[in-house]
Amino acid sequence: MAEDNIFEIVKQKLNIVDVISLYISLTKKGKNYVACCPFHGEKTPSFVVSQEKQIFKCFGCSKSGNLITFIELYTKKSPLESIKELVSKFNLNIDLTRFSNSITTTTKEQEDLYNINQIANDIFQFEILEINQNEQLKLFLKKRRLTKPLIKEFEIGFADKDKNLCNMLIAKNCSSFNLANSSLIASNNFDNFFNDRLMFPIKNKDGRIVAFSGRSIYNNVEPKYLNSSETIVFKKHEVMFNYYHALDEIIKKSSVYLVEGQFDCIALYKINIKNAVALLGTALSIQNLESLRNCNIVLFFDNDFAGKNATKKNLRIILANQKRYNLKVSFVLNEHSKDPDELYNIDEGKTLSEIACCPVDLFMYLFNEFKQVFQLETNESRKVELNAELFEFVIYLQEPLILKLKEKLIENKIFSVETWNKYLFLYGKENFPLHPISKNNLKPSLDNEYNKKNYSKNSNYKKYEDLNFAYSDPSFDRLDFFEEPLIQQPKLITGRNLVFYLIIKTIIKHPQYIANYQLVDFARMAFSNGCQNHKMFLCFLINSIKNNKSIDETNFESYITNNIDLEDNTKQIYLDLFKEIMSLKNKEYTKEELDKNLNNWMKETGQSKDLIINLDRRK
Repeated sequence: MAEDNIFEIVKQKLNIVDVISLYISLTKKGKNYVACCPFHGEKTPSFVVSQEKQIFKCFGCSKSGNLITFIELYTKKSPLESIKELVSKFNLNIDLTRFSNSITTTTKEQEDLYNINQIANDIFQFEILEINQNEQLKLFLKKRRLTKPLIKEFEIGFADKDKNLCNMLIAKNCSSFNLANSSLIASNNFDNFFNDRLMFPIKNKDGRIVAFSGRSIYNNVEPKYLNSSETIVFKKHEVMFNYYHALDEIIKKSSVYLVEGQFDCIALYKINIKNAVALLGTALSIQNLESLRNCNIVLFFDNDFAGKNATKKNLRIILANQKRYNLKVSFVLNEHSKDPDELYNIDEGKTLSEIACCPVDLFMYLFNEFKQVFQLETNESRKVELNAELFEFVIYLQEPLILKLKEKLIENKIFSVETWNKYLFLYGKENFPLHPISKNNLKPSLDNEYNKKNYSKNSNYKKYEDLNFAYSDPSFDRLDFFEEPLIQQPKLITGRNLVFYLIIKTIIKHPQYIANYQLVDFARMAFSNGCQNHKMFLCFLINSIKNNKSIDETNFESYITNNIDLEDNTKQIYLDLFKEIMSLKNKEYTKEELDKNLNNWMKETGQSKDLIINLDRRK
């Protein structure tokens, strides 16, 4: 045991079976222990713990690791916080201060920014609680019903435009270099970045302040909300407002309310709903979903156009990834034209409580949405588009609920039997153009000697070397105490997949061929379940060409690699697809062949819409 390694010391002192048993029920099976995995939904146990190896592995979702890894995943805590929890729970006689250097994962530059943000937050809070006499601020706090206890609870502060924050921070020994990188001061002249704004600290999952969101106390100032720029400690897709503050309640209830803004979180807190978070962007990210693993996500957005779009946008992401992250979803049906903060102010929270405390499931959400489309005063073509969008969600219901929804809609004369069946046939499929939240690798798994040996011996690989192959998902990483993995078998690229690959190859080689097409033409192309990565890659390619006329086969790979708007795993998926497509033995299409195949694919959507409109007219 390394005496200077806290991780090894803790692992040596504890038994993984004892640790995991504190959180889930384990059953002994042979020399190992099994359970239903706590990290994804399942009925048949695939989560295995080896007491001999002191490791765990889930063969359903591939989560694996040691006892510290388990605590990180289960409690959503950092390695440092996980170590602290184990030391506390098992009363280990360990002086953690001895290992402060070995258990920190932050650099000095990051620590400097954390320190600056904390000092700035102390200054902002002192301004609002102790000394500020700004009359407009007082009026704003009164209107928003922000009492001193609430201000302290959420650590809300105030950035006074008449006081130079930079000078105050330098007086507290903060360096000008670090200040320039902190997003607290204007980059050109060291003036305040935030002026006359109510300040909300944004914390990471460890409770460190990484950024601020400032709300102007004047309603005629734009933007009303101003967030810190991204820094080495702040990436907006990695954090959510109020997550750290609400974490214990989220874990306790396995539920989280997803709202639009800071005041919505505070409004829910006032009615004793303490498990609310707000996004810093418009949609859930990979990191957000990982943080909310095993939760029922209650979507509670405004009832305006933007709020409804945000609901559907996040619903798509949740449904497309519910199995991987063991997520459920429900909805607060807000039929008022007010946000949660405004609803609270109607009657001291009574109306808000009635609405927020009774979320509905996907079934009732869809019924209400279909009903609203039916009652909408618009043309039939628009109604078909809206209904088609909703049918993408229908398939995520259990079969009995799909039948129940069908009966309820027909009973209310919203659909005829024939129209329902046609919609379900044409649009009842996954067709979500999302950022892929996937770690699937399209290459064969050759990371161990067993696979290398058997892969090279398998004559089928040599026999078809001139054909196009795609590979299914790789087998799970092996743990020595389990059976040998299955050899991965190649799959021929044929049929519609081959057509798609050749369309992509042709467009990359001849981007001028799509000059007369629009992005929306490609976005509406129907793809089968399991092929959404293909659709996303296609839309990314078309959008890149339309916005950058110099994109072609010589530079597209580097364009993907250097694109700052793509997540790393998205880049990898796109790069793998690009390489696989460009390695096709088949020659790309001519312009005429491309047009023919695109038109055949695209016309399905147009013909489907006309058919449904005609069916609706016959009702």
